[in-house]
Amino acid sequence: MPSVVFYGTGRNAVENLARWKSNGYEPLCFCDADIKKHNTQFMGYDVVSLCDVLRYYPDYELYLTAHPNNLEAITVDLLKFGISKDRVRFLDSEYKYGCDVLGRFVCVDHDGVSPCCNVKHRKAMPFGEPRITHSTVRDAITNFKARLLDTLNTAHAGITNDCSECPRYRFGIFPRNPKIDSINAGSGWKNTVCNFKCSYCAYNSIDSVLNTDLDCHDIHTILSESVGDTIKKVYISNGEITVLPHSEKVLTFVESKNWEAHIATNGLLYSQSIARLLKSGSVINVSLDAGERMSFHQIKNIDGFDRVIATLMKYSAVRSNCIILKYIMLPGLNDDLKNIDGFLKIAEQLNVLRVELSNNAWETEKIKNIPEQSFAMAAYFAARCKELNIPAIYLDSFFSPTDCQRMACLF
Repeated sequence: MPSVVFYGTGRNAVENLARWKSNGYEPLCFCDADIKKHNTQFMGYDVVSLCDVLRYYPDYELYLTAHPNNLEAITVDLLKFGISKDRVRFLDSEYKYGCDVLGRFVCVDHDGVSPCCNVKHRKAMPFGEPRITHSTVRDAITNFKARLLDTLNTAHAGITNDCSECPRYRFGIFPRNPKIDSINAGSGWKNTVCNFKCSYCAYNSIDSVLNTDLDCHDIHTILSESVGDTIKKVYISNGEITVLPHSEKVLTFVESKNWEAHIATNGLLYSQSIARLLKSGSVINVSLDAGERMSFHQIKNIDGFDRVIATLMKYSAVRSNCIILKYIMLPGLNDDLKNIDGFLKIAEQLNVLRVELSNNAWETEKIKNIPEQSFAMAAYFAARCKELNIPAIYLDSFFSPTDCQRMACLF
């Protein structure tokens, strides 16, 4: 019998150890890359270093305990360390075709029910009727789940399916039997409003898009009933949550479900309900897009820069690392040193979870590659983040394939 060693002492291990043990996986010890954890105890087990594993357990097998989205990066690090690929094991995942959200996410949006938010490549299950009601949404979700199962089966077999043309669909390490744990009500539901008029936003008149009396709270309720208890996370991005007439209903429902919320907000108005969710582990995603007042005004069509920063400072005082700060690169408006430096200074002050660099999502069908000036500023953005130790990513869905290859060298 090989020596079973669990690698990783994070939240996912805490939440799943009992289940793994009941399934027959009993570790001799835990191993972790964090030197500070070596020679300590974790859930009743010794925590050792990789060197100790190699020294004392020559017949070892490393079972990775991290969240599925982190397994590939950890595997790469282990291989660089010299661990043989055949010694690395996965408890709930396997090598197959898929993506980070396939089988784990559902979005009920203006075009139907989808497995992701990538509007360029997803194939939505339509509602089937011009008038969208509770029953048409429920029926679409039922039909979607059947088609999703077929997609997952063909992905496992390596057969072409609805997701095959998406650039995010690839061979990698993904959950063996994924369950839907994240939901999104999409956009365009009743009473969708916003107090900004961002120059790049295609939804400035979104309240006239859908033929329905359903608001995003109704969609959350239907999803909760249709998907069940596997839901752990909800993405709230339907207009500006702080000015929706049903905002308290939405936020109170999410809190009652104990879901982790990822809340898109512009930060102009402070919400005690959002603050409560942040305190319990939720995060806000704010597209600031500027580092100084004048550019902010040009981009957002509102003179609210100082007020937004003041609101975000109040949120950051609730809990560290609860803010994701986005920077949409807009040629001629914010692709300059002054804005980027100002933006990153604010990110430092807010102690953000991470910053995200994006292209204009609504222009990606028209612009193949971003201008060289913008790419130079993207390179500067990435370099400064590394210097300042600010976690940063680029949103590959909103860049051309060529730009994604170039961005991958920067981040």
